[in-house]
Amino acid sequence: MYKEAKADPSKFAELARTNSSDVGSAQNGGDLDYFGKDQMVPEFEKAVFEAKKGDILPPVKTEFGYHIIHVTDVIPAAVKSFAEVRPELVTLWQNQQRQQLFAENADNFTNMVYEQSDSLEPVVEKFGLKIHKLNDLTANGLPPSSEDAAYITKRVVEDLFSPDSLQEKRNTQAVEVAANTLVSARVVQHSPAHLKTFAEVKEEIKSELEHQKASELAKKAGEEKLAQLRAKKDLEGFGHTQVVSRVNPQSQSETLVQAELSVPAKVLPAFTGVQVPDGSYVISYVESSKMPKNDDSQAGQIHQSALHAQSMAEEQAYYDALKRLYKFEILKKEFDYQPQRAMN
Repeated sequence: MYKEAKADPSKFAELARTNSSDVGSAQNGGDLDYFGKDQMVPEFEKAVFEAKKGDILPPVKTEFGYHIIHVTDVIPAAVKSFAEVRPELVTLWQNQQRQQLFAENADNFTNMVYEQSDSLEPVVEKFGLKIHKLNDLTANGLPPSSEDAAYITKRVVEDLFSPDSLQEKRNTQAVEVAANTLVSARVVQHSPAHLKTFAEVKEEIKSELEHQKASELAKKAGEEKLAQLRAKKDLEGFGHTQVVSRVNPQSQSETLVQAELSVPAKVLPAFTGVQVPDGSYVISYVESSKMPKNDDSQAGQIHQSALHAQSMAEEQAYYDALKRLYKFEILKKEFDYQPQRAMN
């Protein structure tokens, strides 16, 4: 294959489509688009960056197999202007401010919902929040398809159905349900568990069945569309480009971000799709991926946080073992021992 490509470079794309075992790039004629340093495995990167425009290189061996490389274009490295990096800087600054603001206010929020447990109004007023009202919550929690399921976690539900919440109508303690996200809730009205009549659940059953069927149809249609896009690259209808990560998912769901980050770098650019919790099917076009730059100071902080997390986990395990050994129970959860939050 190398000799054929070397003899006639115009056949490279055709040869890649026919012979390449890399499904992602094969459908694009072996085209990997532009990429910078630290985005490919070392052997591949070294060969590419030592070559000149137009070169077709002999097979290069990496952990993924052998590669025949055709350098079709080279763009010299350049320092980005402030205008180019401004959106990234603004996003970085905003994220840092959010994290700092959360850290500053988390303890105040936690203390207020506990010390002024007869109402959520004080924290609403102090922090400029909006109360979200939720109807028909049961001890089983919410279905995964609910848009509130990520916030009304098992721990929140347990607190809501505790005697303090049901009988005393007190706020639940603040629970960290996600990164930089605290939830406190209170019971306004409670109806004891009872067997509902068919008339009461008819609409609920109908809605659930319709949602299940719609989700099945969405998944089928989405997978068909994904197959079409992979067969013939077509970006019509896709939105603007976003840079996402597990730390900063932008407005995307965790499920979608995980699917995007799971696409191997060697097959990029590529399409991927996944069914998200609300039942819809989302397709993304992943152009490139890269590891964040090493930051020794940040690595040190993460190392210390990990050690602290391990210490807190061991402390919690020891405490739980003592409770089992001496067979005692804490009747009021707010008096139970809670280890410090180990990692943000």
